[in-house]
Amino acid sequence: MTQTSQIPVGVALGTIGLEGDAWLRAAALLSSGPIDRLWIWDHLMGHGAPDRPVLEATTLAAAALAMNPTVHVGTLVLDVTKRHPALTAKLAATLDAIAPGRFTLGIGAGGDAAEHDALGMHYGEVGERIAALTEQVAVARAMLGGDPSGRVTLSGSGSLKGAASAPRPGAPAAAAAPTPTC
Repeated sequence: MTQTSQIPVGVALGTIGLEGDAWLRAAALLSSGPIDRLWIWDHLMGHGAPDRPVLEATTLAAAALAMNPTVHVGTLVLDVTKRHPALTAKLAATLDAIAPGRFTLGIGAGGDAAEHDALGMHYGEVGERIAALTEQVAVARAMLGGDPSGRVTLSGSGSLKGAASAPRPGAPAAAAAPTPTC
């Protein structure tokens, strides 16, 4: 008899229209079920409703990872036009440091021009956003891979010169620092 593997199941939990405590309760409920990953949307405001509550994706990821020790979390997807590539890489490294192996960085080229316009953020044409996505992947690989020798040119803002992120995902935890005294 042929044995089949179970198809992984992930659930997207929206960030629009929920208050923080309600989102955390939903995340806890979902993480107690038979899911493999909790995916978090990346929006900064409600579609056409600026007064609707909207929670930020990486902050939610940190909370979900800290409060639910077995859940795996991913971003669905961080919009590369909203964060500097080095900041996105550091966010991913930090999330991996608090929950080793349980965070997946999902990034994309953006898809909500109205949100960008309302927030005064540059959106750009498709080709420009794809270039930003390619750039962000290159920066993440350079910083998170521990090999900052590669030079990554950043569109309009110079280049990445020897930048790295410590700790790096998958790296063994450093020895505990001594407790500071006053």
